[in-house]
Amino acid sequence: MNTYLFVREEGFYPLELFSDNEAIENALCNPGTKEVKKLDAENIITIWKEDIIKQ
Repeated sequence: MNTYLFVREEGFYPLELFSDNEAIENALCNPGTKEVKKLDAENIITIWKEDIIKQ
């Protein structure tokens, strides 16, 4: 499992998920999510931003 940070205007919350795709699907289902970041041992990687994909 991987740790993802879901960034919102009022702050952020972490979720443990299996894949980047699962995290992105989660973000798309939660209006107000601005960004999703993946935490690994040495880096914080942005995997999704609201302005990259707008529905």
